[in-house]
Amino acid sequence: METFIQDSPFYSGRDLYWLRPKFELTLEEKLYYCSCIRRNRHKYSYGRQANRTLKNLLVPSLDSVPAWVYGVTGKIISELSEI
Repeated sequence: METFIQDSPFYSGRDLYWLRPKFELTLEEKLYYCSCIRRNRHKYSYGRQANRTLKNLLVPSLDSVPAWVYGVTGKIISELSEI
């Protein structure tokens, strides 16, 4: 299982599932949730694919997103622009 943010239209083959947030999320929040899912991907190895369980996937509540998440992308972009 892999997670990423895809903002542009795309074409895919098979075995691809996408998640849409129920609420509007910032880019930082989306990246945080991608990270949370990625950290638990071992639970969804080939023998236990997420195709049946994806709709029941438990993720942290929006209220529990750590404060350090906010502003991270702006900080990274400014650091990269200094290089």
